[in-house]
Amino acid sequence: MFFRRAPARCAGSMVALILALSSRDMSAQTKRTTDGESATVPLSRGAYTRAQATRGEKAYRTSCNSCHAPSAYTGESFTQLWVGRTAYDLVSLLRRTMPNDDPGGLPKQQYVDIVAYLFRLNGYPPGARALSSEDAALRRVRIDPVPARSR
Repeated sequence: MFFRRAPARCAGSMVALILALSSRDMSAQTKRTTDGESATVPLSRGAYTRAQATRGEKAYRTSCNSCHAPSAYTGESFTQLWVGRTAYDLVSLLRRTMPNDDPGGLPKQQYVDIVAYLFRLNGYPPGARALSSEDAALRRVRIDPVPARSR
C-alpha cells in the first residue's frame, strides 16, 4: 500500500497518483542525436549526489512521510512504474500531485532532491554531479533497471 497512515487528506491525491501512473506517458522515450548517439544518460551511471539524496531525505521526512512510507517507492513497484521513463516524468508527477494539501507547493529543487532520495532508496549509485532542476536535463536522465551490484 502507498500510505503508512490513511488520513482523509491523502485519499484524493492517491486516486490522482494512481490515474497518473496508469496512464504512463511514454513520450519522453530516449531521443537520438543527429549522429545516432543516445541523448539520455542511464540513472545507473550516477545522476545525483550523496549530499542531494541526504537533502531529499530531510525534505521527504518533512513533507511526505506523514502520508507516504518510503518503502512504497522501492523495489518491484518502483521498477514497474518507472523503468523506461525519465527523471523529468517523476519530478513532474510529484510537482503536479504533492504534497496532498498543496500540490506544487514546494520549491522545484526540493522535488528534485526528493527524487534523488527515491533513487538512492532504490539502489541507484550516486555520481559526481547533482540531479539538475532544469527540465531539459531531467528529461535526459533515463530510469534504467537498478544495477545488480547496487541492490
